[in-house]
Amino acid sequence: MFDKLGCPKKERYKTKKGNWGTGKDVLKDIAKYRDKDGNVKYPVVKYLQEQSKKQKLVDSFYGKIPEMITEDYIFASNSQMGTQTGRISNSKPNLQQTEPTSRKYMIPDSDEYYFLVCDYSQVEYRIMAGLAGEKKVVDFFTDDAEADYHIMAYSNMMKKPYEDVTSEERSTGKVLNFGTSYGLEDASLAMNLYGDDSRFSQKKAAQARKDYFDGVPYIRDYFKEKQDESERKGYSKTMFGRKRQILEFSGNGRVSEYRRASGRRKGGNHTVQGTAADILKMAMARLREFFRREGYYEDMVRLVMNIHDEVVIQVHKSINPYYAVKIVREAMEIDFSKYGFPPLYIGAIVGYSWFDGQLDDDLEAPVYLLDEKQKEIEEMLERGEELPTYDDPRAVWKRDIDIFSLRTIGEEYEKGYKDKETGEMKEIKHNEDIHFNGRLLNYSGRFGDVSNAVILEVVNGDYKEVYDNLGNIEKYKTKLSKKTMKDMKKIIEKEGIESVDAAVEHFPLVDKAYYFGDHKWSVINWLVNESVEDVYENLADRINEEEYEPLQYEKPVKEEGKDITGEFETIKDYIKKKKIRYSRKTDQIRIYMEYDDVEFFKYLDSMLVAIPTLKLFKEEERHYGMVLYYENGEKYSLREYKLFKKFLPIIMEMMRRHIIGMDYNGIAEKIEEVGTSLLKESVANGTYEDKKFVEDEEKYKQNKKGKKRKKLSKYRKKMASNE
Repeated sequence: MFDKLGCPKKERYKTKKGNWGTGKDVLKDIAKYRDKDGNVKYPVVKYLQEQSKKQKLVDSFYGKIPEMITEDYIFASNSQMGTQTGRISNSKPNLQQTEPTSRKYMIPDSDEYYFLVCDYSQVEYRIMAGLAGEKKVVDFFTDDAEADYHIMAYSNMMKKPYEDVTSEERSTGKVLNFGTSYGLEDASLAMNLYGDDSRFSQKKAAQARKDYFDGVPYIRDYFKEKQDESERKGYSKTMFGRKRQILEFSGNGRVSEYRRASGRRKGGNHTVQGTAADILKMAMARLREFFRREGYYEDMVRLVMNIHDEVVIQVHKSINPYYAVKIVREAMEIDFSKYGFPPLYIGAIVGYSWFDGQLDDDLEAPVYLLDEKQKEIEEMLERGEELPTYDDPRAVWKRDIDIFSLRTIGEEYEKGYKDKETGEMKEIKHNEDIHFNGRLLNYSGRFGDVSNAVILEVVNGDYKEVYDNLGNIEKYKTKLSKKTMKDMKKIIEKEGIESVDAAVEHFPLVDKAYYFGDHKWSVINWLVNESVEDVYENLADRINEEEYEPLQYEKPVKEEGKDITGEFETIKDYIKKKKIRYSRKTDQIRIYMEYDDVEFFKYLDSMLVAIPTLKLFKEEERHYGMVLYYENGEKYSLREYKLFKKFLPIIMEMMRRHIIGMDYNGIAEKIEEVGTSLLKESVANGTYEDKKFVEDEEKYKQNKKGKKRKKLSKYRKKMASNE
């Protein structure tokens, strides 16, 4: 991996014995590396991960199953003392380590039952906001039952409207929430956010963390307060008073910086994670009590298992699923508003296996749908009516979700979208405007590849009829589909369009093609060359062919001196004046980037020299400080590193390739060649006496540590005096 395949050699990848490690965390880290095109850089890792995963499943689960099965049942062991946070742990076998395939076979006792799989929605962030008194986050959760904190985090940090955050950006927000709240170091956060842990990406990650906490100052201060408290007292408490001893602070001796950081992280996290664990245990006790109160004992309703913050409940089919959910919500959605908490909500799924519980997009009922159904159930009970039961509750559940989603799509389309500048609602006039309504996109996303088609079918018809016609919509075999193709063909013939490149210039055509989603450029291409009838009849078969890939339109790469350089005669002139500048005032090289280029950063990173190691290089060689600027005004400087002047031509060449979209072949060799020429002759030939250098470097490190120790000592005295 490291010597032959070139995987990065990071100090943190080493084992205690000093060898290169290939454990789970190392592989996970290396798997995140991407090349400049965003592709996986070390594909071998995924095979090693897969092999490791399978072996672990065999060792910990499948290999032990035969000896653990008792008359078709598995009785796993559960412990309240198995985790430090207070969550219930599972063992013999550990069901948490199973994968989706095996979960398909974890089923109810018989066909007379179904599973109700429930978990809390973003419970730790709700608890965090409540404990910290972060009013704007509490209000955010209180005002909207569908509020998504991951979207909010990205929206706040990037100053982007909540409605405009994409699913990919939401994933970034999720990483930020987890990484910043629970103390990921800069390198790990950078890998998670950018797929790169160069110094520049670490700087960006640190800035992202700062921006995140600047947006939620009470949460920031709360975590710091709890970390300080755990360091001072040696333990951390949940909201309900359950203590966790922080072993890093249990002794009287000097604590290393690493152990101190680890202890502070645990101390801050426990108040939130531990409180969430306490609430789930309360909820589990209440579930049993509330169902028994309604006359349902274990033969009718039984808690089958708890994994993390999820509970799996077996329910008899004679119990209406929405009535069962009503009882579960009363038990689990505990009101902690007197402590300043926002409402707690659960997600609920009805299915016939534990695997069904993982199908969030298909089977998790929206909160507002559950509210509607709960109201219907309560009104029926008040009228003394008997609640309906179903032979196939899963099918009824899925039907209701689909119909509710289609109805919501229509309602959201009618509302329009919020204007970014004025905040006013605007009418959707073009299909492309649909992307500005986030809730509309969220509900249409439940229909997968045909989400665009579903939106336009609802807009042009009745949502109930659209539900009945979903099978044909999935094949693009509807009246609207054919009409759309005919309209597109008319535009193609009228405008004399002969290629996809030519089609791009015609907005009405591209807007019509919106109906076909990811296949729009393929459909345009086929309609340019074929009749409407041929495309309509064969479309479903074509897109289902194994070798088919949707046609992607990419704008032509800009060429030297064209569009890029503007008033400049050459791209070299443009780079000198706009992209790489020298500041005499600060003695820094300023590099201006419009977007992240991981490969560029990697090579730039390899040219930087730490200040203590400058003694290894020729004294006459000129060097500068360096700072990286982005178009939005953000900047990242590395004060402890220098850049030699002789590397500038290489950076100029890299910038040229960055601008015109070329790869960086041969750059590594040039860097090595120039870097070697900069070394002192004694270093290059191996005769350099490094004792002095080692002493200087150690002195440099100790000086830095000394400053930190003084600060820490001063801080501890202050804390002691406050007590």
